[in-house]
Amino acid sequence: MASFDRALTRRHAILRTTRRQFLGGTLAATATGAMAASSAQYQIGISPQVAGTAWSKDIWLAFREIHEVGYRYVEAFIGSFLEYYNGDKPEQLQKRMD
Repeated sequence: MASFDRALTRRHAILRTTRRQFLGGTLAATATGAMAASSAQYQIGISPQVAGTAWSKDIWLAFREIHEVGYRYVEAFIGSFLEYYNGDKPEQLQKRMD
């Protein structure tokens, strides 16, 4: 019976927190999380070079669909841009990517 009383006492102690204490703790946790996220070493991205998909045939379709679902970073290989690379058309590639 004693362990039940201790558990009940702990539960009531949590409920005695004031709004100011609760919000202060919440804001501190949020700020800490934001600082940790901004100093992240890695960025989450995606690669459109998936064999056998429409993306492997049309890099521009891949970029549009990847952007639509919310990704900000894309890894693409030079093989997707050979018409610009071999044709020495960097300005056209830049214009298309903008």
